[in-house]
Amino acid sequence: MIISLLLTGCFRTDELPASSVTNGERPNLTESTNEAWINEYSIYVELDPTSRKVWGTERVIFKNTASIPLNEIYFNVYMNAFAESAEVKPYFDSMKDDVFPRGKIDYGYMDISSVTSQIGGLDFTVYETVLKIEFHNPVEANESVELSIDFNAYVPLMNHRTGANKHAIWFGNFFPILAVYDEKDGWHTEPYYPAGEPFYSSFANYSATIITPEGYTVVASAVSGDISEVDGKRTTEVKVKMARDFAFAVSNEYALVTKKTSSDKYINLYTYSNIKNKNDILDVAANSMDYFTSLLGGYPGSTFNIAETEMFSASGVSYPFAAFIDTRCFNFDPPYTTIANVVGRQWFYGVVGVNNARDAWLDLGLVSFISQGIFYTDTQITDLTLNLYDTSQKQIKYAANTSFKDDLSGYTSRDEHSLINITKAKLMLYSLKQKLGNEKFNELIKTYFNRYSYKIASSEDFIRVAEEIYGDSLNDFFKRWMNGNTLPELFED
Repeated sequence: MIISLLLTGCFRTDELPASSVTNGERPNLTESTNEAWINEYSIYVELDPTSRKVWGTERVIFKNTASIPLNEIYFNVYMNAFAESAEVKPYFDSMKDDVFPRGKIDYGYMDISSVTSQIGGLDFTVYETVLKIEFHNPVEANESVELSIDFNAYVPLMNHRTGANKHAIWFGNFFPILAVYDEKDGWHTEPYYPAGEPFYSSFANYSATIITPEGYTVVASAVSGDISEVDGKRTTEVKVKMARDFAFAVSNEYALVTKKTSSDKYINLYTYSNIKNKNDILDVAANSMDYFTSLLGGYPGSTFNIAETEMFSASGVSYPFAAFIDTRCFNFDPPYTTIANVVGRQWFYGVVGVNNARDAWLDLGLVSFISQGIFYTDTQITDLTLNLYDTSQKQIKYAANTSFKDDLSGYTSRDEHSLINITKAKLMLYSLKQKLGNEKFNELIKTYFNRYSYKIASSEDFIRVAEEIYGDSLNDFFKRWMNGNTLPELFED
């Protein structure tokens, strides 16, 4: 029933692992997933690149998959974390010069002006980054509700997931997104903490209509799109299925270069700077896609878009079918590992979802570990791991947070979060690989991926699969690595 409510290195391509999917492709999304439970987003947005003001409407069909009626639902409105009044800012004080390098803090916001339905019967409030919608009559289990959310927003001149400079504007984690509900913890409306990636979202289908002045290119996290120009305005229409978010970048300076991979996918690189190593970047992206395809099965889209932006560090951020990469990665250091990681996250984040506020290692750490195989031999990986282990032993002594389960609110720097959820995770996975052996470890990764494709996985799920493949309990192993405040031995007797 529907109620109508409106890092660097050289790469190698030899010795790729054999594919577990004979044709090198993931099954068609509509054939391999049950879309009956998928929420639907239809977004109309218009923007003025000069003032960086945005206004639009987001229509959402929310499907109650809980076993109980829901009197209220919640959206995360992450853009409001950049408001001057926000209690929790998405950056540490030590990061201000990197987020606002132009010397002035420029605050942003998203104003929710209305939430409506054809039949009425709801109230809404916005506090910080949380939009709460209360229904006069509950949404029963297995019923759907269509909402219409009107908003206007301002994008500051800043270097973050959403941001702008004189060349482009980009919109990451920008639109209101349904919070995840589970019957154990309720609604997940955690703040936009400055450490890690505090985002947790379900898979959904998206369509978007983006209005810009003529001459502007829209680079979206989507697999299809149409463009038209009338009366000085350009309309870009895009669609994507089974995605965990939707993001896009806009510029009238983007230049496009493209490379076709061996699996007939297209890497699109959009830049506004004079990038000299574009072919190298495309080669790394294509080789990374071929590597993960050979290991886990085909990339689920036809294109992968990379957009040049500015971040608070020389890094990149991933979205379904797209990534935003900081200019410094292109110009000052060949972005081999950065590119490999944003490509790899199309599988671990894009296809296998996790709650990044709780299980970041299962996304960031796992991809970082696997992608080493693109660049290095097993012997080289061992040498790098031994050096990393020695360095990390010293660093972890001074870390306030050492467990994978530590709450994001307790971290005092992004470096500390990376030390635990990327570096420590890579060391743990290396140790696990030594314990299981190469063959069983590869079987673990493939089994875990196939079992939790288009689902939300947890640390417990990964451990369960690991024990299944190993044939015995790994409780002590994971307890030492995940909860200990020191690094266990890399090699067990």
